[in-house]
Amino acid sequence: MSLTDQVDLLYDLFATLRLDEGDLPIHLAGHSMGGILALMTAADPRSGQIKAIDVCGVPLVYDEATAAALDARKPSSGQTHYPALGRDHVRARFYGADGSFSPRALEFDAAISSMVPVLELVDAAQAPRTLPQTMQRIALPVRMTFAGEESSSVADEAVCVAATTYLAQNPHSRVRIEPGCGHNISLHHLGGVFHDSMLDWFDIVG
Repeated sequence: MSLTDQVDLLYDLFATLRLDEGDLPIHLAGHSMGGILALMTAADPRSGQIKAIDVCGVPLVYDEATAAALDARKPSSGQTHYPALGRDHVRARFYGADGSFSPRALEFDAAISSMVPVLELVDAAQAPRTLPQTMQRIALPVRMTFAGEESSSVADEAVCVAATTYLAQNPHSRVRIEPGCGHNISLHHLGGVFHDSMLDWFDIVG
């Protein structure tokens, strides 16, 4: 299922929640492809249902080699999934320096690793081309975090400045860098503090 189709799925879920629980405030958090999905959901005309979103690991810029590799990757006829990423690739791309995470995190990562849906990877490959316009349609508060040791995409001050410009529709939006971690922020030692700060921010913005 493409991320575009998953947006509709999320709004169906929101409708079901409201039927069961009443008019709940909805806060949406997403990482990596889930972050792309959260931004797409927040840019949808139905987004008045959402109070705020928190995203991290979103690829706004790829380096030339990564962009070329993603663009060149073509599924075979009838292929729906790509193989799961190898452990060495995961370590190099998604984690920070040794000591910033427990070795058990890699074991956990390998245990839950799964094949990558072709349609989702297409959306991820296109993200640097599609997200600038998507983000400029978002009116609700967004907290966007880039890992200080991000290796799966470019995450530097210039990218933060661009993201801040894209999210200028809401004065409560903020763009930040989380130092001392790689792409999978939650699986580093500071993951708990990072999640606490996300919940605190949701409380502040409503």
